[in-house]
Parts: sequence; structure tokens; C-alpha cells
Amino acid sequence: GTDAMSAPTPDSPESILLCVDVCEENAEPWSTAEPFGPTRLAVIKQTLAAFVRRKASADRRHRFGVCLLGDSTLVHLPFTSELQLVLATIDSLSVVKCQQRFDFDGFFDTIGDELPLETPPLPGAEATTLFRALLVFGRSHAVPHISVRPSLLDHPRFFLDALYVHKKMGEEGVVCQDTYDFFMDQLDAECGKTAYIFEVAASLPRLHQHAMMLLAHPAQRDDQDSFLEKLEHVPAEGD
Repeated sequence: GTDAMSAPTPDSPESILLCVDVCEENAEPWSTAEPFGPTRLAVIKQTLAAFVRRKASADRRHRFGVCLLGDSTLVHLPFTSELQLVLATIDSLSVVKCQQRFDFDGFFDTIGDELPLETPPLPGAEATTLFRALLVFGRSHAVPHISVRPSLLDHPRFFLDALYVHKKMGEEGVVCQDTYDFFMDQLDAECGKTAYIFEVAASLPRLHQHAMMLLAHPAQRDDQDSFLEKLEHVPAEGD
């Protein structure tokens, strides 16, 4: 029916699928300056847990799911509003052995199956639940692949945000800029929607700034450039 396609409003509850890359690279230290400091995955887990807590405290109707990116995409926790279950699931994540190259065709197939976008919504306020995939990607050595723009990206109630956590650009054999360009070119939003696509290497202040921006409700936020202009400049990389 037409309701299934109705646009979300700033009051729409969100169902947020946390899509976490568990590639082995994320077991490396967050900062090369601290080889025995926290791993990238540990920092990502901490950041996601804080994000979930703050979103849940803002609106009890928000729901969260967790999906893992290895060689393929696996739904690890279906949507739930059980906050402790979500936090325990995030806390339990660990890396797996997988290839560097990642296929986003399969990713969109999997999450498309998980999002009940085409089912007629329940009567009342929840009709406009907004679905957001928050992708945390961590591979520095191979540009991902996609063969066709997924129709999901153009659905009025679906938003995709990406946080690309990578090695420093100067390291040998990295294709971080090409991968970031891939996200900007292939996964950006159209139809008046916004997509927040961020990248960070080793800088905690920058990571925290991005996480703060991702808290904003997609139906009422500025586009990424306007939002960034309002914030003070934060250094791109850790020293």
C-alpha cells in the first residue's frame, strides 16, 4: 500500500542495523604509536556501544540489530529493543579470517532480506519506522566491489551511513582513498535523502566527532558538508 512507502518524519522511530566488519585487519592496534594499546575492533565496539546507549536513551522505540562482514554478510542479531542484548552482542564480536576484497552485492541482498520495508506497516505511528544500516568498514588493501546500484538505496525509508576505519594513507599497499571514493560514488544517497560517509585513521577525536554526527535522526539532519562546516576542524589522523 501507499503507507509502506510513506516518508519518515523526525518523530519516526529508527531500526538501526549495525554492520560491523570483523576482518583480521581490525585486530591491529588502533594507533601505530601505541602497539600495545586497544585494537581497532575494541575501539569500534566501544564507539558502537556508546552510540546505542545514547540512541536508546533518546527514544525507547529505537531498535537495533547486528550484522557481521567477513567473506560474506551474516545477520548476527535480528532487530530488538532489548538494550542489554544489543550491548552484549557488540561486546562479544571478534575478528575472523577473510579476504580483503568485499562484495557489496551480497551485502545488500542480505540486509534487504532483513529489513521489512515492503511489508505493510502496523496502523498508527510506527507506520514510518525508518531503517538505517550503519556500516563500519575496515579494509585498507582492496577496494570493495558492487555490480549494480541496489534499489534499497533509493527506498524513502532506508538510509545508509558508512564509517570507514582504515590504515594511514601513507602505509604501503593501501587503497584507502580509492575505497573511500567507492563509498562516495556507489553508496551515496539520492532523492533528497542524506548519507553520512566518514573516514578515520587512528584519530580518536575524529572518530568521536563522526559518532556524534551519526546520532542525528536521518529525517532531520543537514547534509554531511553543511554539518561539518558547523563543527570546528578536527585533525584527520592521530599523531
